Amino acid sequence: MVDRNSSVPLHLQIRNILRSEILEERYRDANLPGELRLVERFGVSRGTVRQALRSLEQLGFIRRARGKGTLIISNEQAELPSSTNPIIVSLIVPHCRDSFVPTLLLGVEMAMRERSARLFFNHTEKSIDLQNNALNAARDYGVSGIILLPVDVSYQDPVLKQLNLEKFPIVLVDRYIYGLDIDYVTTDGYGGMLRAVQHLLALGHRRIGFVCFSLEHTGQMCRFLGYQQALLEWDIPSDPSLVCELAELPDENLEALHQYLTSPNRPTAIVALNDYLAVKIINLCRQSGIRIPDELALVGFDDIDIAAQLETPLTTVTQPIYEMGYQAAQLLLNRISGRSSGIQRIILPTHLTIRKSCGARMAPSMPVST
Repeated sequence: MVDRNSSVPLHLQIRNILRSEILEERYRDANLPGELRLVERFGVSRGTVRQALRSLEQLGFIRRARGKGTLIISNEQAELPSSTNPIIVSLIVPHCRDSFVPTLLLGVEMAMRERSARLFFNHTEKSIDLQNNALNAARDYGVSGIILLPVDVSYQDPVLKQLNLEKFPIVLVDRYIYGLDIDYVTTDGYGGMLRAVQHLLALGHRRIGFVCFSLEHTGQMCRFLGYQQALLEWDIPSDPSLVCELAELPDENLEALHQYLTSPNRPTAIVALNDYLAVKIINLCRQSGIRIPDELALVGFDDIDIAAQLETPLTTVTQPIYEMGYQAAQLLLNRISGRSSGIQRIILPTHLTIRKSCGARMAPSMPVST
């Protein structure tokens, strides 16, 4: 039965019930009951039932044929809907501060185009409230699934938890959330950062700093653990004074980073959480007269489009951002069409791209050992 006190719209509750019954193969004659029987069963209007059936048709579970009723499409026959009645997916991201999100978006969009699906894009300005609004709006609009780059992975917000309980199709990208069984696609941040620090150690550095935003994020913590592991392998004690943790956007304040870089005991080399921070470090070093790489070696993470174009090209851990978006979209579309079972966790490989900012003379692309 439907729950009239639930925040989930009635047509989506009915859709979810019928979808579960179809997957359980309760309808042996391959036909759903007629609209009037569903109206009587659920105690709702005919318009609400039709909304539920339209949503099921978008998901590829049924086909409505004049004179033949509502036909159930088997898993073997199921295909994503045609361009006249496409799947609609919402991509929700926290920021658009560099080329990371646009590259991710291109990968998602390519997968959507290949499978005749449509995409909505939402930017939440690093706000949990705006993220929750976007999640609610996507569900209420009737989208078939959501790709989410979450604002905060340390907080299990009630909207996301509720959607997960409803088994609403969601794929997390670039990050995952502890304690929530949700599909995700990310990259090997641990192995990538491990290799970056190993490279600096091999160049002779022993005071290696780590500059980051909040370590509460899963992706950021994985990179920090890779940093610590590399030091441990070389019997170098972890020094908290070499870690500079900054407030994230929209409250970004670089004063702490400036003090860190101009301290008499500053590191001889730094690994930045991402290329965005690496560029901030480059700008502050230029203002302070600190030469890269002569006085400070620097390694970033992401390999955004400007990394190779900087005055001192940036050594960085390259992660397959486009592929991450593409795989997340494919995973979500498979989940929507019923072709995916069990929680899917995809971790894509990274590699170290050596350029001038680390002080090395050669610039090969070096694979990460994991």
